[in-house]
Amino acid sequence: MKCKNCGYKTNQNKNFCPECGNPLSEPTKKVGKNKTNSKKLLAIICSTIILIAAIISFFLVGNSKFTPEKEIQAFETAVNEKDVDALKGILHPVNDSFNVTEENASQFLEYLANHPKKHETLINRLNEQVETVSSGTMAKASLNNTYATVNIVKDGKKWMFFDDYKIVVSPMHLDLYMDTEGIDLYVDDEKVGTSSGEGYHKEFGPYMPGMHKVTATFENSYISSSIDEEVELFNSNDSTLIHTLELDATEVEVSSIYDDSTLYINGEKTDITVGSDKTSIGMFPTNESVSLYAEKEFPWGTAKSEEHYINGDYVQFDTIYPLSEQNEEALFKQLNDILIQYRQALSKKDASLLKTGATKKLKEQLADRIKEIKAKEPKYTGELLKAVYNKKSLLHTEYDKQLNQYIFQINAVLTYHEPNGDLGWLSRDEDKKNYTRTRKLTVIYDEKEKKWLLDKDELFYHSIMDDEAIEFQFN
Repeated sequence: MKCKNCGYKTNQNKNFCPECGNPLSEPTKKVGKNKTNSKKLLAIICSTIILIAAIISFFLVGNSKFTPEKEIQAFETAVNEKDVDALKGILHPVNDSFNVTEENASQFLEYLANHPKKHETLINRLNEQVETVSSGTMAKASLNNTYATVNIVKDGKKWMFFDDYKIVVSPMHLDLYMDTEGIDLYVDDEKVGTSSGEGYHKEFGPYMPGMHKVTATFENSYISSSIDEEVELFNSNDSTLIHTLELDATEVEVSSIYDDSTLYINGEKTDITVGSDKTSIGMFPTNESVSLYAEKEFPWGTAKSEEHYINGDYVQFDTIYPLSEQNEEALFKQLNDILIQYRQALSKKDASLLKTGATKKLKEQLADRIKEIKAKEPKYTGELLKAVYNKKSLLHTEYDKQLNQYIFQINAVLTYHEPNGDLGWLSRDEDKKNYTRTRKLTVIYDEKEKKWLLDKDELFYHSIMDDEAIEFQFN
């Protein structure tokens, strides 16, 4: 090896020249350094290529991922698959006055499922908005002045570089009118207000597009009455839907033909006692949703009025049947038996033949009558052929304060066969010796004996219409 500095030649493997000390291995070191630099350059070039590829991929993915079409497709998929959680995540409120919740998202989903044409309308609407929103000419959903709908909008950036698209709900308000005071108002089973009287209206909301149930409810101590109506909020040019609810109610007064009658409301007994004077029972709806009837306790049992449905401010119980049909039949049968006995006693001139069903007063009257007949018509005989009673005579009973007993005054038309002299007549068949007389029979209720007694049989001119008559034939 020859030294490049002094020219000294040596065969030994030395790093330095023995003559001048100049390094002999320098050329070998320089070649290794150049190789290292080449590797570093290659690494930089490869990293740059990878970075550029990553950036290109990033933008390609971002541009394909964040598009209005993708958002619309996600919306349509959520509706078709009835995925409430997905729909709730896709929908965004137009402003802070409205929130998208699981409940209203579910209602909206049900509405679109039940109204496929409305669903199609919204999808077409969103697709039509894509070009406009991409160009930036429509940034907010409210700019198109349509309410109770959805819009696709561009709102900020995703991953710092890509436009963010959202489906925004533009809700709608409800303005409810109610002229009746004290009516509770509900929207979708949530109480929103109470009406204050004529001309009342108030705006509530905002609400999700779709069908909504509005309810007006009236309550007091005795009843609860309500009406339910559905309203549709969808693609409206107005921000508020005006809706009028009608549930009329008024102060109601009640009276009864009998004092101390107990009032029943919708079949339930109340602590309200009504009588001949009007009694206020409070506010009630007048849509015939509430029924009233009265019951009166008599010594022989309970009587009930007809049922009335409230449709105004006054209800009168002018008919309370004191007797049941069974009791009426028993009373008429008893009268027939007494009248037959009475006629037999007159014919035999023996007051003791009237044994049951008569008061002491009637028995005394019979005895006096027998004396009179003995003097005027000693050969008199009579037989009851037919009795016709006025059924309406039993529709009302009165309390006789002197007797301290309830009484019925029953109009009757009685036909007798009297072959040996008659005791008077209103009409007659002289050939058959049949004589018809009109009478008024006074019947009292003996509370001690717990039975009806005939107290008086007197002449009384009257007539009985066919539809009022109940007839009994004896021969």
